[in-house]
Amino acid sequence: MNTDFPRIMALLRKERGLSQKSAAAELGISQALLSHYEKGVRECGLDFLIRAAAFYAVSTDYLLGISSERRPGERQSGDESGQPDNQLRGRHVASTLGRNLTVSSINVLFGLMEGEYYRDFATGVQQYIGIALYKAFRHLYRCNPNNLQSLFSLPELVFLEAGNAAQQMSELRLKMLSYKMAEGKQRVAPLSYEEIRARYTRDAPAFFSVMKRAEEEIRQVK
Repeated sequence: MNTDFPRIMALLRKERGLSQKSAAAELGISQALLSHYEKGVRECGLDFLIRAAAFYAVSTDYLLGISSERRPGERQSGDESGQPDNQLRGRHVASTLGRNLTVSSINVLFGLMEGEYYRDFATGVQQYIGIALYKAFRHLYRCNPNNLQSLFSLPELVFLEAGNAAQQMSELRLKMLSYKMAEGKQRVAPLSYEEIRARYTRDAPAFFSVMKRAEEEIRQVK
């Protein structure tokens, strides 16, 4: 039984921000059967494999984990050129989907802040995300003890404490800006699920998937 197919099917569905019920309806099968496919309980037939590949706009080889390319000739950036696909099988699937989710979400977020009126708020968001990226890279860099810490000007202890404080201050500035804009004479255009889906047909599913996942993670902290 192919162990990559269930995982890739589930990841692609989540990337599109679809529930099992809605994805099953689009694919013409029952939710129970799709659940079995995603859990690896049952193997699908060739007709469903082709249908799923068309629905998610990927190749059948990608669905099966044979190739790291979503479509022939579209190798993802960062793939090791010259290596046969069977050596790359499944290696970049999770990271590629995660990258695509993040990039799509950022596209929507900054797209919603276009225009001079959003300039300060967009700058604040960029600063906030920049600090988060810096912190994530510091943690990634620490994974190998042989990495030279001289790459950074901030010592480890300063980074841990001051980094959290800097991000909290950045978030506080965003909060103050949002209050100021809400009280301003120029009203910000209202946003809705339907409006965002209509404006960003390609990236909106990933955006809402990230929002939903974040809410679930925050809810677990309560």
